[in-house]
Amino acid sequence: MKDAILTIFKADEALLKKVGIWALAVVYTAGSIGISSVYKEWFLGFTGLNLLLTAGLLLINTSSLTATKAAVFLAVCAMGYTMEVLGVQTGAIFGSYYYGNALGIKVLAVPLTIGLNWGTLTFSAAFLVKNWRMHWVLKALIGGTVPVLLDVFIEPICHELDFWYWATPTAPLQNYVVWYALSALFVGLFLRTLGTSRNGLAPWHLLITGLFFVVLNLLP
Repeated sequence: MKDAILTIFKADEALLKKVGIWALAVVYTAGSIGISSVYKEWFLGFTGLNLLLTAGLLLINTSSLTATKAAVFLAVCAMGYTMEVLGVQTGAIFGSYYYGNALGIKVLAVPLTIGLNWGTLTFSAAFLVKNWRMHWVLKALIGGTVPVLLDVFIEPICHELDFWYWATPTAPLQNYVVWYALSALFVGLFLRTLGTSRNGLAPWHLLITGLFFVVLNLLP
């Protein structure tokens, strides 16, 4: 698949990285402007497509992408989605909450795209720490903090974005604890399967996404 894409674009990995960075930068910049305008609802309707685009760009930019690695990515997405279903249905995992409509089609009260959110964030976090000189378990524990830090900036505005709604005034502590535990687990799974793969887009994905939510928090 990777070779076919490279042939179509007649590009090398460096060019695919640049295309990915610019694509994410343009989409997220347009999103931040649109969400702060009178067209907020229209722009929020593209949130699910944005997650699909992000996942595709991350996979395309993964060197030595194999069926096994792609399958692990999909498995993490599925596990993240399953935990969300259990969380919504029971209220015992993350706390009591429910999803809005901005993230797209819901099955069992959970948007299908929420699995992509788990997959893309932990996939990028794994690449961020993959080459650090330390035991893979320690890298997983550190990498697991990245999605949680991002969630810290999402939670204050999740209601405004129609992402999800808490029964409590703010997200409970257990939400962050479980987010961290699952993120560290998923990062660890990726670290054990990525091998020598490289992904120059991954740190940029985390940076651009983080800046996006920081900006949204600062907007009136």
